[in-house]
Amino acid sequence: MSFVIGVFFFDKERRFEMFLKRIELQMVAEPRTPYSPIPYGVPKGLQIRGAEDVVQVFSFLSGRVQEEVYALYLDTKSRVIGFYQVARGPMDRTYFSPADVLRPALLSGSNSIILVHNHPSGDPAPSREDLMVTERMREACRLLGFTLHDHIIIGEGCFQSIISMVS
Repeated sequence: MSFVIGVFFFDKERRFEMFLKRIELQMVAEPRTPYSPIPYGVPKGLQIRGAEDVVQVFSFLSGRVQEEVYALYLDTKSRVIGFYQVARGPMDRTYFSPADVLRPALLSGSNSIILVHNHPSGDPAPSREDLMVTERMREACRLLGFTLHDHIIIGEGCFQSIISMVS
């Protein structure tokens, strides 16, 4: 695709001149977001029936020293399609946007999402920020036609489902 850009100016003698430049633009597709088709050793098509199943899949997060956020992508029958590490932060926080979670959801053809993250302190009690992120993700999912099934916080040998708390 090419465009012609015109720049108008006056020279020293106050004569009007026009400078034309042809610019070539090339459309470039955004690279696909890498998401893993199946989480670590999880059987293909594993059906998630509740928070306990999710905690079993993400048990590796317990005891980690950094906070990590994952999204688990499910089909219409709540079977695992894939997962994606959305963010990793310092000991007590991470930063991500709904787009970071929803881009792989769109690419994977999933129907619903479960957010999972750990609290390195070992206490799975949700912070004010955790509750705000859950509401923000719920709304973003709704706008794009996805369901946010849950947001689960994994602590040291325990977990908390945020959706069950606020519903």
